[in-house]
Amino acid sequence: MNYFHFNIGSIKDKNKSFNAMNLWWDENIKREVITAGFTSAYGGKAAEVLSMPKEGDWVLAYAKKGKDFEGGYIGAGIIKGENTYKFHQDHHWSLSNHQHERAVDWLYFVSDVHNAVRRDEANYKGRRPTCQKITNIELAERIIDMLKARSGQIPSSQNSSSTAKEKLPLFLNFTQAPIRREQASFREAVYLTCNGQCVISGCDIPVAVEAAHIKCLAES
Repeated sequence: MNYFHFNIGSIKDKNKSFNAMNLWWDENIKREVITAGFTSAYGGKAAEVLSMPKEGDWVLAYAKKGKDFEGGYIGAGIIKGENTYKFHQDHHWSLSNHQHERAVDWLYFVSDVHNAVRRDEANYKGRRPTCQKITNIELAERIIDMLKARSGQIPSSQNSSSTAKEKLPLFLNFTQAPIRREQASFREAVYLTCNGQCVISGCDIPVAVEAAHIKCLAES
């Protein structure tokens, strides 16, 4: 069993605020994946990077420093088999441009990057590539222990009635269907009324939910 550092990257518009990173990390957790960009075709460098950890190895997810957070390690999980690699030709539903993924069983993680295991805590020095084997096993296990101790902490961004309002711009910007001018206010009202969640599945990823009429608008 080995340990790997893995930089999760950022969202499509390179927004490096803590709220944007929290949303992107939340997508990784819920989809149970690590992702990579590099190429817009199956295989290539992205697949090579994602194949570095072998089934059963530990992956330590890392968020780079942003404009309003220090960054650090935010999750630890066990990588699944190489047969879980997927390439998404159509990825409009994701917050990121990453089209490649591999499955991970996230065991310990923080939901807010403000609770990350910081560089100084992890003895992280210098720059690292997207994926790199951690040869200092004691250090890797110490990071995992710290993430385990911090798992379950409620992020300030989610412990607030303003969560849906914070996610609203992403919901409005990533819709794929043509929008009539009069529907803008309807979509915003539905999203905020439902607290940014699908009332059926509970999904709260902005790019994966849509506002819709229960009864055809033309018939009402």
